[in-house]
Amino acid sequence: MEDSGSRGTAKRAVRATLWFAAGSYVTLAIALVRSIILARILAPEDFGVVAFALFLASLFGLIRSAGLNYALIHQKDPDEDSMATFLASGLVLSVLALLVAVIAAPMLGGFYSADIVWVMLALMVIPVLHAGASLPTVMMEKELQFARITTINLVAAAAKSVIPIWMALNGFGLWAIVAVEVIDAVTRLILAWALRRDFPGLRMSMGSISYYWDYGKKIWSASVAGTIIFHFSNFVVGTATGLRSLGFFSKAQEFSQFPTMLTSSIISRVTLPTYAKLQDDRKALSRAFEIVLSAVMRVSAWFGLLLVVGVYELTVILLGERWLPLVVIVQVLAAWVVLRPAYDDSAALVTAVGRPDMFSKLAWVQAIVLLVAGPLLTMLWGLLGAAAAIDLMIISGLAYFYLVQRRAIIDVSARRIFVVPLSVASVSAVAVFIGADNLLSEPSLDAGVMPWVVKFAFEAAAATVLYLGGLLLLEKRYLSEQVSFVRRVVRDEDGQEVS
Repeated sequence: MEDSGSRGTAKRAVRATLWFAAGSYVTLAIALVRSIILARILAPEDFGVVAFALFLASLFGLIRSAGLNYALIHQKDPDEDSMATFLASGLVLSVLALLVAVIAAPMLGGFYSADIVWVMLALMVIPVLHAGASLPTVMMEKELQFARITTINLVAAAAKSVIPIWMALNGFGLWAIVAVEVIDAVTRLILAWALRRDFPGLRMSMGSISYYWDYGKKIWSASVAGTIIFHFSNFVVGTATGLRSLGFFSKAQEFSQFPTMLTSSIISRVTLPTYAKLQDDRKALSRAFEIVLSAVMRVSAWFGLLLVVGVYELTVILLGERWLPLVVIVQVLAAWVVLRPAYDDSAALVTAVGRPDMFSKLAWVQAIVLLVAGPLLTMLWGLLGAAAAIDLMIISGLAYFYLVQRRAIIDVSARRIFVVPLSVASVSAVAVFIGADNLLSEPSLDAGVMPWVVKFAFEAAAATVLYLGGLLLLEKRYLSEQVSFVRRVVRDEDGQEVS
């Protein structure tokens, strides 16, 4: 039987997840609307310039990627000296990264356009703002205060939508895209300190510096790999195919990440501190991980299924005809869409239990695959090759975790977590494509929005019925066990709701 401490953590985690999820879905809805409006106003080239500048900024950002946030979350009871050192270190590293970027800007101007260089410099200001907000934000996450975090997210989402849309409508071009991130960072800095005012000062203690360095140096290695994982494709695509093609590619990645954001970005924010609290109880940790990841996989497989079967219709409805080149890119990114949340949760696990060495190895396996496969497949098949390389990268990372690393931390069955949802989603997608081709006619691009809405509604409904029916048919008992466990941790033994 689980001890009361583990059980209490599980209760708080479930309730925190529900609260955070509710706010996050509203935030994501706002983000989707903003992204659609900006895509309709701005040109693909604008998004390409920002994506390429983001790659350059990420290189300079490695100076500040010392894993400080993870180290503070892992530390069970940080004292005031530790928190002051955390805040001061983050600010010093962020300012240093900005100064290096400013010094390097003239040299970069000899290789890239002025727009790319100026956007890169603007993006380098954002980490300084994030560093300023990091302490109150991390402490709220660490203490599962997700009501406050949800408030920050909602206000930031509104602020970074209204102003950039106004800028786009008034001719600011690509700077409207940059403004989204700058306004987000400024808003979070102000609200984070407004909601948590226990400022520890700015100082550095040698003991705390030693702790952050010992923990963070391995995370830094993973950050280098992470830069490759998340930004190297932009460099390859932009260099090999041009900024317009990169605009389509980056927008395809963005839209393929919305299903991911609906699952992993919500779950991982809660599970990282939760796993950290359970790190000394292998049985409770294994159970929590299996429940979370099982739910994540079944939800992400459904979201991925809907996106793959309906992306053409959604593009016509939401973005317009000029963005149709991104459709096949999103479909090729299917494995990334479905498996990225599982990778994020696995990465959160190895980080939370104090194994940054495992996190680093996991990230580098994927980075090496992408470094080799990215340029090669892009040269062979262009944008589709770049997308396929991302799929291969995420598959290799998960395979490495479950075949090599998993047994050192937890006891779970990868087969129970992955096989059924992936199989059912794949069969459902094939069935929907075959059924749509035989039962529905293709609307004309000039026919207006409604025929496309009807076609998407039919495909989404069919895919959902097939997917949910397949899950219930193949694993009704397993799903029932998972739901029953969640009910037990949300309620007391006598059936009363946990207060």
